Amino acid sequence: MLRPAITAVDIENEQSVIIVALSKRSATALAALFCGPTAPSEHPLGLMLGRLRTSDGSPVDSGQGAVRARWRTLRDDDTSVRARVDSTTYSLRASPDFVLCGLPHEGPFTTQAWLGADSLGVVELEVPVDGTLRRNLFVSAGLRRGQIVGFVRDPTGGGVERAQVAAAENYIATVTDPSGRFVLPRLPLGTQSIDVRALGYLPRRLVVDIVADVAEPERIVMQRPPTTLRMVTVRAMRSYAGFEVRRTSGVGLFLDEAAIQRRNPFIFADIMRSLPSVVVLPVKSFSAKFYTRFGRKQCEPSVWVDGVKVLSRTQDLDAYVDVSNVRAAEVYSSPAEVPAGFAGDPFCGAVIIWTRRPSE
Repeated sequence: MLRPAITAVDIENEQSVIIVALSKRSATALAALFCGPTAPSEHPLGLMLGRLRTSDGSPVDSGQGAVRARWRTLRDDDTSVRARVDSTTYSLRASPDFVLCGLPHEGPFTTQAWLGADSLGVVELEVPVDGTLRRNLFVSAGLRRGQIVGFVRDPTGGGVERAQVAAAENYIATVTDPSGRFVLPRLPLGTQSIDVRALGYLPRRLVVDIVADVAEPERIVMQRPPTTLRMVTVRAMRSYAGFEVRRTSGVGLFLDEAAIQRRNPFIFADIMRSLPSVVVLPVKSFSAKFYTRFGRKQCEPSVWVDGVKVLSRTQDLDAYVDVSNVRAAEVYSSPAEVPAGFAGDPFCGAVIIWTRRPSE
C-alpha cells in the first residue's frame, strides 16, 4: 500500500523540538495512483483499499486469493430505465493487500473474498463521503466457528427487547432479551454481515469481524425514523404510486407494463426469466417456480400482490394472478433490499406484483 515517508532529524539535546508535516492524499490522487487515470464523469467513482487476512492469523501466500465487488447500476434509454450488475475483481499478487477501483460513490455494493479453498460470505459495504473506503477482510480458516454476543440499544442507551438479529448469509437468527442482549451462535469465522430490525426503529446492517471463538461484544444503537407520519385511513389495498417512488431509489429490479409486454409472458415465471439474481425452474407442463439468489444462497421469495402477502410457494402463483393483468413487478433478491412494509422471510428476498384495476 502507501509507504511512510522517512524524515532525517538531528537530536542536539534533550530539549530539541522536531516538527514533521504530515499530509493525506485525496481520493482522486489515490484513485490515480492505484487505478490509473479515468475519464471525467458526473458521477465520481469510489475506491476500496484493504488487506485480506485469515481468521487464525496464518500468512497469505501470493496468488492464492481474490476479492470481488458487485453493484447495480441504472442505465436509461429512450424507453425505460434498466438495472445492470457491474463488478470488479482484484487477484492478490505479491502481498495480501488489495485495491478495488471504480466502485459506486453513492449507494452500497457487495463484496466477497477467497483465499485458496476458504471464502467469506457476501458482505455489504459503502464508500464514505471522501471517496475512499479502507477496510480489511477476514476469511475463515478451516471449519472453526464462533459466535457474536452483543446488545441492541435505543438512542438513550436503554435495551431494545425482541429486536430481530439475523446473519442472513448463514440462516441464523435470534431475538434480543429484555436487556437488549443477543447471541448469534455457530457462525463461520471471518468477516460477516448481520441485520438488525426492531419495531419503531430504522433497520441496520452491520459488518463484523469474527476472528476468535467469541467475538468482541457488539453495541448496536438503533435510530428512530426522522419523521412521523400523521394517522391515515387506508381505504384501498392498492398503492401502485409507491412503485414509482421506490423505482427512483436504484434498489431492486423494476418491470413496468411496457417491459412486461415485451416479454410476452404465458405464465408469471416468464416475466422472471433472464433477470439478474433470479433462477426459474420448470415444475411441469405450463408451470414453473423461481428463486432469488443472494451470494451463495437461493430461496423462494415472499410474494406480494397489490400490497397483500399471498404465497409461500412461487409455483402456485398463477392460481392467484392472471399474468395478462399484471401492471408492474418489483424484485428484491436480498432480504436487506426489501422495502419496509413488505418484509417476509428474514433470509430471503421478495417479489411485489401490481395488477391493473378493473377500470384500467
